[in-house]
Amino acid sequence: MLSKSLIVGNLWRKFWGGAIQIRLSKDDQTDYGKYVMWSGAVPFGWYFRDTWKANLGENWALKLCIEWYNYDGLRDNFLRNVYTNIPCPCTLSQALNDFGRFTPLPTCEMMGDSSCIYTKGAQHCIVSTNSMPDSGTEMCCYDYNGWLMFSQDYEQSTDYLRYFSAGVPYRANPWGGYVFKKPLYVPTWSNFYNDLLPYDVCCRWAGHCEFYYWRRATSGCQNYEPAVIGTAYGHGHFITFDGMKYSFSGRGYFVLTQLKTADRNL
Repeated sequence: MLSKSLIVGNLWRKFWGGAIQIRLSKDDQTDYGKYVMWSGAVPFGWYFRDTWKANLGENWALKLCIEWYNYDGLRDNFLRNVYTNIPCPCTLSQALNDFGRFTPLPTCEMMGDSSCIYTKGAQHCIVSTNSMPDSGTEMCCYDYNGWLMFSQDYEQSTDYLRYFSAGVPYRANPWGGYVFKKPLYVPTWSNFYNDLLPYDVCCRWAGHCEFYYWRRATSGCQNYEPAVIGTAYGHGHFITFDGMKYSFSGRGYFVLTQLKTADRNL
């Protein structure tokens, strides 16, 4: 359909991935969208490979990778905000305890889907629950010894990605963000086009993951501050965030914590 559009023209050739539609009728004017099945996000290398090879030559995948590398380098540097404001936890235990700032990556979770299709060699990966204003998002992975994996440890080899693929910051959050319909904020698709598909192009198709990791270097953990826990129990017993224990048995009503804004009082 894209190739037939006068408005889109040959822009369809820039789509390296997308969704596949299966329907019983030939067009949507006869069944009004009924009896239609959609796939999830799918890289199109298997479909356009021969076309790309004919147009770009034997090194078609590397040329596509370098094209993305140059394009991504011209965009806003989202890494600066992520490195400064959302450093990775250093160890797996810290990552598991920091459930306020991070949540498991759905495709690489030790208690769920452990396929880790984009992060081979990882035992568990986490994604920051909040993104930066420019949609930059932290993603960190941990090996089976519980240590943070670094993309800087990648070695250029055809077999290396089978057992090592570190976590990297994302330009777009997998769950999108407000206002959702804008570029970089669309759930699933923004992350697929900006972060996952370039991995497929550079790492899997071209075999030159160094280009991808040069644009997506793992965040360090030297500025990470571990999450702490405060506790209230019994009749007025408290353990504060700094570990101090005390009891308070005063009578009446007291405020433990309060948040006042223009439209609410919590």
